[in-house]
Amino acid sequence: MVENLFKLPVLMALADRDAAVASGSPRSLGAVLRATVMGLARTPMLVGIVLGFACSVLEWHLPSALAKTVSLFAHASTAIALFVIGGALVGLRLQGKRTVVAKIVLGKLVLHPLRVLLMLTWVVPVSDPELRTAA
Repeated sequence: MVENLFKLPVLMALADRDAAVASGSPRSLGAVLRATVMGLARTPMLVGIVLGFACSVLEWHLPSALAKTVSLFAHASTAIALFVIGGALVGLRLQGKRTVVAKIVLGKLVLHPLRVLLMLTWVVPVSDPELRTAA
């Protein structure tokens, strides 16, 4: 949530500003940030988060038939997302991209878990045995 609301807009604004400077039409950081935030305000995921938060705070509930439909979609969304990603990757050729893929796989499957393990053991030691087992 913090990443979507704070980190991404700032990083996207900086990237847009750098692209504008490189193309020879520099804009102020404020103008670029404003355009980025306005673009993100139209992102369906952020609109859904805001609407969901508002409904939760106001304690609004969907009618039971609609709530059941939403629940069914929610339970199926992970499997559908994996299916769609797999379908998008079917025609992708790995020729010439093996080193990039190897670096990404190494980072996500080896380096990231090692960093998490180091954080949990040295920086933020977990004393609760149940939490240590879960980690």
